[in-house]
Amino acid sequence: MLARMMEGVTAAIVAWIFVCLYFPQMIRNRAQFYAGVMMIVGAMLLAALAMIIGGSFVGFAGAMGQILQTIAFVLMIAATGNVSVKDLGKEFGNVIEVMRRGETEKEIIIPRKDRMGGETDDIPPPPGRA
Repeated sequence: MLARMMEGVTAAIVAWIFVCLYFPQMIRNRAQFYAGVMMIVGAMLLAALAMIIGGSFVGFAGAMGQILQTIAFVLMIAATGNVSVKDLGKEFGNVIEVMRRGETEKEIIIPRKDRMGGETDDIPPPPGRA
């Protein structure tokens, strides 16, 4: 059942591969791109072998195919985003840390008077409070 749902993921990644082959300037790291292509080919071969062999191999092939698709997806992001897998992992780690603990500093869009050190000449007072 789950293997059938993952066929859409394979189709989307294969479509992205064809888009990247049509627009090669999108690929910034060819080694990562071709590694991702090989992961998808491996996932498709495992799916074909699972249909041929059947039995308990179906579960193994489904799990390995999903792992290969996940790796291919990450490699496609890295290949077109011009970032190494190590840097991408660090960014994901930072995102997880921010989500877990929250931002350490609050973003100040409009500074308050007490943080600016008194009145400023360039900010006029609101109407009726002069």
